[in-house]
Amino acid sequence: MSSARVWATSASAWPWHPTAAASSGRAELYLMCDDVTATVAEPAGKGVEFTSPVADRGWGLVTSLRVPDAGEIGLCEPRHPTAL
Repeated sequence: MSSARVWATSASAWPWHPTAAASSGRAELYLMCDDVTATVAEPAGKGVEFTSPVADRGWGLVTSLRVPDAGEIGLCEPRHPTAL
């Protein structure tokens, strides 16, 4: 049985935030949530590896999680209005 987990969404948005990463030619992708601390709790309890603590970037609270064989992906609780 696969350990993959699918999160359904009825809509999506692609926020862009200027960072120092822009000069590196690298982009960061974030999944958005309403409460990053609560969202982290369940998967962390099931063994998902979060690679950074929740941090305040001004535009939102962010963290990153490891995606096996694929690197990392960000998770953010935005502080700005969203399209959702």
